[in-house]
Amino acid sequence: MHYAEEEIELKKILPKEVVASHIGSTAIKCIWAKPIIDILVEVCGNLSHVSTILQHHGWLKMHETETRISFNKGYTEHGFADKVSHLHLRHVGDNDEIYFRNYLNSHPGIAKAYVSLKLELWKMYEHDRNGYTSAKSEFVKTYTMLGRTVPEAGLEPARTQCPRDFKSLVSTIPPFRHPLFGSKKEVRRGTSSGFVAATEKNSA
Repeated sequence: MHYAEEEIELKKILPKEVVASHIGSTAIKCIWAKPIIDILVEVCGNLSHVSTILQHHGWLKMHETETRISFNKGYTEHGFADKVSHLHLRHVGDNDEIYFRNYLNSHPGIAKAYVSLKLELWKMYEHDRNGYTSAKSEFVKTYTMLGRTVPEAGLEPARTQCPRDFKSLVSTIPPFRHPLFGSKKEVRRGTSSGFVAATEKNSA
């Protein structure tokens, strides 16, 4: 339900062409996962317009490169809120996590092996997030590649390109203060039009 709620809210605020997908361990059926959801948001065009909209609606930008921006929601001065979400903003096609998710959802035995690996590594790297991620990277890479080469019947495929009639985001941007953190730095807010809705059949 947590992801479904976030997806509904994202549809209200983001351009319709933007595609949201449920990724991460909570998107894999019947396995143990921390109650933190991961959302992949794929964009045609400049990421900064969508980034501005997300920040205006309570998403805290954590890290940014030219091709990827990550956000968190649910972190407070007193610790985690009841619902915590991570959002990964990227260009269309930068979506290996979808292939990995689809493959594990179609192969329960591999999904269970992934849980066992995560629990084992968690004990080894409890205070080393980078070490934990690196240690499971070979497993993730292997089954992502298999997911790319063996499409899973009945699962929504990962998106690979923008539609031909894609229109750039239209920017009409008044300044505002961040509603949650009260920053004095002005951020600019965007609006947009001319897009086609898309979602995933197997989001949960």
